[in-house]
Amino acid sequence: MHTMSVFVPVPHGKYQIVTNENNTNTNSFSSLPTTPTISSTPSTNITTNSLIKPKKYIVQLSKSFRSKKNWKYNQKVFAIKKASELGLTKAIKFLQIQYPEVYEDLSLSTLQYWIQHIKNSNS
Repeated sequence: MHTMSVFVPVPHGKYQIVTNENNTNTNSFSSLPTTPTISSTPSTNITTNSLIKPKKYIVQLSKSFRSKKNWKYNQKVFAIKKASELGLTKAIKFLQIQYPEVYEDLSLSTLQYWIQHIKNSNS
């Protein structure tokens, strides 16, 4: 069963996780403290060697993830027709479930733009 959500997980081939085990300074995490601040009673003794230093993760998206989709005219017309029959939100869900290979990247704003563009060109 497909659940429709605004948030779609990114395929693993589209990003890379880089770990920095030796805690060298990097721009993305340089403001984070390397040791946590602990408020405790005087009877508790914690040494800085016993604290675990956080790992640093850097997520890098590949350029192919940010590519623009080129829609064919007949795909636009079909989506606009479904939007006029079902309404915008239901049309988006219908198209993404029934034709995921074509419409999985279709957003509500894109469909609204197509409809507005058609209205303006007919006026």
